[in-house]
Amino acid sequence: MFITNIYKINFNKFRLIKKINNFNILYNRRNFIIQTPSMKIAALYNIFYNNNYKMYMHLFNMDDKTQLFIKQILKIENKLIELLSLENKKIKRSIIFNKKHKKHFMLLNVQCKNNEPFVNIFDENNNSKDINYIKPMCNTKNIIYLKNIILDNNKISFNWILLQVKIYDYPIDIKKCLIKDNIDTTKSILSLNDSDKLDKKSESSDLNPEYEKYLLMKKRGVPLGAILVDITKNNHDKEYFLNIINEKEEPLKKNYQRPPKKYIEVKNEKKKESFTINPNILKSVKLNKVNKDNKKKKNNKKKNSNSNGNLIPDKKTLKEMISRLKKTKTIKKKKKSIKKNQNFITVINGLNKVKKSLLVKTKYGKGKIINKRNDGYTKIDLNWGILYTKKYKQMY
Repeated sequence: MFITNIYKINFNKFRLIKKINNFNILYNRRNFIIQTPSMKIAALYNIFYNNNYKMYMHLFNMDDKTQLFIKQILKIENKLIELLSLENKKIKRSIIFNKKHKKHFMLLNVQCKNNEPFVNIFDENNNSKDINYIKPMCNTKNIIYLKNIILDNNKISFNWILLQVKIYDYPIDIKKCLIKDNIDTTKSILSLNDSDKLDKKSESSDLNPEYEKYLLMKKRGVPLGAILVDITKNNHDKEYFLNIINEKEEPLKKNYQRPPKKYIEVKNEKKKESFTINPNILKSVKLNKVNKDNKKKKNNKKKNSNSNGNLIPDKKTLKEMISRLKKTKTIKKKKKSIKKNQNFITVINGLNKVKKSLLVKTKYGKGKIINKRNDGYTKIDLNWGILYTKKYKQMY
């Protein structure tokens, strides 16, 4: 059984399965089961012709949680009606309001088993009870199940079934009579404070004053094992103290060995470290093998490099070094002659900058001169575009 949290519902996960006059409801491919806030049992009655038992639950505590619960149930019912598109029909709501909207009731159906109502009922200590345990105006918390939507002609009703009930604040049932007809008033009536003081004095008078210290240790949360160790140190009786407390000493575990005590000596003086060399120190050390041929080659190179053994080379060494040098060819880079395009230069030099403020009149309209060329054409900016012409008249 999976109980969904009504306060965190995704309304798009509801599905409806059609039957003859019913629509079974599923939420996230499971039965839609929820838990209610605290309610009171208002009434329990049955309809004999259909073996149908019903129960009215009163939502008495109108805090934020119960108000949100009522709103969520109304939203669920509206969403299911939208899915069926049955908004024109009469709707019988599961939550009933008073005329002044001060009292809220919820109508729940009860299952039948062998023509008798069947509900799982529990008390405060989670002990199972019969249906006769239910009494009106008891505080409850319930688990309910929205099974289906019932269609009767033009009416729509929601079938909420009561699965479990947990009853709180159940009335105390005392079958024996505890009332006395005559009460003795001759004895002096003591106040509660005086009686507590007398009890403490009587306890302290019976106790040995040497064990009062251990009782105080027990009250302040010192473990029993530590208290018993202190009692044995002071040569007192363990059993006498355990009888006062009404407790037993916990036995040690089998094959238990206490760890040995480690004593650490600490001195402020620094010890002088003395290191002695033994001939057996380097026995375990392995040396790497050296190739003698490599050493000879290195020595030959040194001898060949310097005949005198000095850093300054002789004439012979210089001649040998010069003879080993390779000749290199010098490549002369030719300078590239860059030929300028004369036609491009003539066009640029032929441009004559003219003031843009000159107004001109042509066949195609008035405009301003932008520039002139050597070939005789002038560039004129008209209202509709740019024109290249030889014939024009100056306005001023």
